[in-house]
Amino acid sequence: MRATRIDCKEKYFSLLDQVSKPGRYIGGEPNMIRKDLERVKVHFALAFPEVYEIGMSHNGMRLLYHLLNRIEDVFAERVFAPWVDMGAALQHNGLPLLSLETKTPLGDFDFVGFSLQAELTYINIPYMLDLGGISILAVDRGERDPLVCAGGPCTANPEPLADFIDFFVLGDGEEVVAEIVTLYRDALQNGLRRWRILEELAKIHGIYVPQVHQPPKPWEVESRPGKPFKLVKRRWVEALSPNFYSTKPIVPVIDIIQDRISVEVMRGCTQGCRFCQAGYWYRPTRELNVEDVMRLTSETLKNTGNREVGLLSLSTADYSQVECLTKEMARAFSKDKVSISLPSLRADMFSVSLAENVGEVKKNGFTFAPEAGSVRLRKFINKNISNEELFQAIETAYRQGWNLIKLYFMIGLPTETEEDVRELVDLIREVGKIGKKFKGQKNVNASIGTFVPKSFTPFQWDRLEDLRVINERLNYLKATVRFSFARLKWHDPKECFIEGVLSRGDRRVGRALLRAYQLGCRFDGWDEMFNYDLWMKAFEESGVDPHFYNRDIALTEVLPWDFIDIGVSKKFLLKERERSYQRVQTYDCKWGDCRGCGIPGNYADIKLASIPGQGLEEKLVLLPLPTPAIAGPSTLGKPTEPLQAGGLMASQSAALPMEESLPAKPYILHYSKKGAARFLSHLNVMKLMEGAMIRVGLRLRFTEGFNPHPKFATSPAIPLGMTSQSEYIQFEAYVEVAENVAARMNECLIDGLEVKSIVPFESKGKWSVTQPLQVTYKARIDASAVNGDTPAMANLLGHANDLINHLCDHYKGNDFWCSSKDHDRIVDLWIKNEDPLEIDFTLSVNPDTGALMKPRDFLEQVLLCPPELARKFLIAKESVSFTRA
Repeated sequence: MRATRIDCKEKYFSLLDQVSKPGRYIGGEPNMIRKDLERVKVHFALAFPEVYEIGMSHNGMRLLYHLLNRIEDVFAERVFAPWVDMGAALQHNGLPLLSLETKTPLGDFDFVGFSLQAELTYINIPYMLDLGGISILAVDRGERDPLVCAGGPCTANPEPLADFIDFFVLGDGEEVVAEIVTLYRDALQNGLRRWRILEELAKIHGIYVPQVHQPPKPWEVESRPGKPFKLVKRRWVEALSPNFYSTKPIVPVIDIIQDRISVEVMRGCTQGCRFCQAGYWYRPTRELNVEDVMRLTSETLKNTGNREVGLLSLSTADYSQVECLTKEMARAFSKDKVSISLPSLRADMFSVSLAENVGEVKKNGFTFAPEAGSVRLRKFINKNISNEELFQAIETAYRQGWNLIKLYFMIGLPTETEEDVRELVDLIREVGKIGKKFKGQKNVNASIGTFVPKSFTPFQWDRLEDLRVINERLNYLKATVRFSFARLKWHDPKECFIEGVLSRGDRRVGRALLRAYQLGCRFDGWDEMFNYDLWMKAFEESGVDPHFYNRDIALTEVLPWDFIDIGVSKKFLLKERERSYQRVQTYDCKWGDCRGCGIPGNYADIKLASIPGQGLEEKLVLLPLPTPAIAGPSTLGKPTEPLQAGGLMASQSAALPMEESLPAKPYILHYSKKGAARFLSHLNVMKLMEGAMIRVGLRLRFTEGFNPHPKFATSPAIPLGMTSQSEYIQFEAYVEVAENVAARMNECLIDGLEVKSIVPFESKGKWSVTQPLQVTYKARIDASAVNGDTPAMANLLGHANDLINHLCDHYKGNDFWCSSKDHDRIVDLWIKNEDPLEIDFTLSVNPDTGALMKPRDFLEQVLLCPPELARKFLIAKESVSFTRA
């Protein structure tokens, strides 16, 4: 099935100078998996239908990457949706969409697996398939095409994508992915054709194959009310295992949305919020033990150099051992400036001790999700939090030093009235009054979303509120929430309208999705890209009525997703819907009081974390953290001594210079930046360097305050795309730096970043890396890039030779002349080669301002090179000298 692999790498990298954020496409990150393709039997592309910085934030993708790649003959690579400029560049140059690891075309994989996290990413599935050279519709694929699969929470209604996807994985993927690749490997050995492979896949628990399974026709009257015909059963793992998770995840090379290490502490939530699809889809509740979370965290910190830990779950404050866990994390990791972050919290589970533990190092802000402004509406949706509990939690956070509170609300919920919206404004106003009790500015970010009915919830039959009503209520909020302490954010209701169609659609909606892609829709989740008018045109041209899917649905109709058995029964959802109108609360069943949802009860499926043993506190404090690099004789071959707090050997801990006792020592780090690394920004490089320093055990000196960071001084940032042999970082460390630290750091960096040396630096009276005196550059352009610019090249050479002559005269004592006002900053210029053209030049700082001319400005302003031609030059920073401080 695999096609011949095409080596597109060189041409691919030549495009990156033309696109925004080229670091998205380079790959080669620290901890990236590499395998010999000749030994790979199953090649799997993990495709995320969003950009790199969103996909790399997703914990599920990291998990599957680890689980698949630990199988010896399986190689999983990553593919993200290229932004529209990169997509256009690929199409213009006849290049397919490539994987990050090996730059393999998407169509050459055995499997392409999409992660479905949000309906508004659906539009990027035909986009990525098309760019990858794969037939968009499943029926058009042949024997040599990859098998296209999809998983994630949006498979709770797979029907809108049924025409695009060969098979869906419904539920947890940790166990089923191994079964899929085993079946495929055996099928290849037995010579099975594509259709037979799909038939065999359909027999696996949790797999839905649209071309094999035949769901009942939707929207007809049910033959057995409340008991729909089931074809496929959702799959879930009985318990979370620490073996599911990698402790050596890929380190992103650009800033991502959730730039921290993530540890899943709990899966599933049984609070029973009636609008929340995830709360029903991920049942039952399963928790990791505290010891496992601590070990995973410790090892991941050591292997990434990150300084922030995110404890993931649908509601982390509901984790049964959350206070014990956060206390031990703060005790073990805060001295290394590692902070803890939590997702949205339940106000009734918030406490002073939790705030103290989480805020030990950094105080970013706390997020609470009351969802509705009025207590009445909260009871209706089973969000059983009183105003008093919410206000008490916010006051506790402010008292503990937090300055920012984030609140999430929805409008358009069933039975919502104008009074409910007014109470939302009153609630925000009251939070402002609480903030005035404390010193300093206390702020509130209030995010307003629109309720979108989802499958497998008690509100799956309810309509999406009319856009006119939603806009009226949103405009009211914009007009009234004008408090100095509050910032209001909202989602475009039109985006929610499209989301509603996709979330409750049938297979006919797939026709509209394909037409929307053909009309030019991309990245619907981005405000600047979403085009409502194009979508409405797509609905019209495909003969699909979008309002049909956003209506009130009769309780007796067959729903497009009814054929899936998620464990929670339709009868229970109907009962919960009835209880909402009766204003009856349904309590959390986590503690063993079964509510009869359909998941086997009697506490059998709920797996809570065990209560930590008596000796846990001492054991956790001594967890090994990154070992500082201590200069001295090699310890290779010597017995390993017990590790103390901070990862130090017992014999080292007493002698280690700590912040409280000895001053930090200054050092200068010299590094080069070339190859793919030239597409990384200065800040991206600094973050990678910081992580590498932490990984090799350097105890860095940090700034003080609420958001500590290493005290770095750096040579001035160079433009994106430029290479350099002479970049410098000035830093301070509390240990002597061993000779092998530079080599060890290079093992933790992306290819193209290389630490040349680390030497002690006595700054007093010496030069500073932040103040360059002069810099030498090399500018080169290949003949293939010149094209029709031959006359401009001739003029450029003429100006260069004139300037060289003037410089020679100047050095002989004659008057110096140059067409640039910055002529006094040109030290030297020479033409090293004419074909291909290579010009070397040295620039010095302006003695009056201390500014240094940019090399591209030198080409354009001094040598009068046209800007279009100047952009084609590859510029390298060759050397630098510094002023004295």
